[in-house]
Amino acid sequence: MKPVIALAASVLISALVPLSGHAASFDCAKAATSVERQICGDKKLSSMDEQLNKVYREALATGPKPELLKSVQRDWLTDVRDRCTDRQCLTEAYQSRLDDFLAPGKESPRK
Repeated sequence: MKPVIALAASVLISALVPLSGHAASFDCAKAATSVERQICGDKKLSSMDEQLNKVYREALATGPKPELLKSVQRDWLTDVRDRCTDRQCLTEAYQSRLDDFLAPGKESPRK
């Protein structure tokens, strides 16, 4: 009977303790960089990250050159997002990237 109680207690505790930070498109428990930790700790940045992930996945599924898009996205992560050192820079980087995907009439996102 004690193992059942211990299991029930652990399930209850895990349900009550929030996962680290806000939801992001990546596992915040494995956030390795200061940029990733900042995204996980900020509701707006986390939401923007989720939104970008959604439109990126849609573009991968429907776009004509998914490998090119993957390469451009990796470049954006390295050359733009990961160079930010504060919330304002990250917010602007995400907004600009979202605009790349969401702007009407654009064929493919620019870097």
